[in-house]
Amino acid sequence: MLPLACLNQAVKLATLQISTNTSYNNFKSYVRTSSKAKLLHIDGTFKLIKGNYLVIFAGVSNVNQSFVPTAIAIVSNDTEASYVWFLNTILKEIKRYNLSWNIENVVADSAQ
Repeated sequence: MLPLACLNQAVKLATLQISTNTSYNNFKSYVRTSSKAKLLHIDGTFKLIKGNYLVIFAGVSNVNQSFVPTAIAIVSNDTEASYVWFLNTILKEIKRYNLSWNIENVVADSAQ
């Protein structure tokens, strides 16, 4: 999973940081094996933890049509700003490792 170490005070995000070398290597591996993926799947749920915090997940479908989890974050509210921060953090980490994605569309549950 992607390490989400940033804390955005304006959005008051509480984040889950996964910072082991294995996690970083898995993230790089997921992105490399998913580099041909065209769709990014994103969804959030309140049902996983107490405290009414939103857990946001993102991942891609690889060439074998298997879902590859890419990132997770715990945020304080279900707002556009939370999702913008989440996606920007993913892009920041991809650039940090000089990786590339070919995402053309984002699929979101209950998207409007």
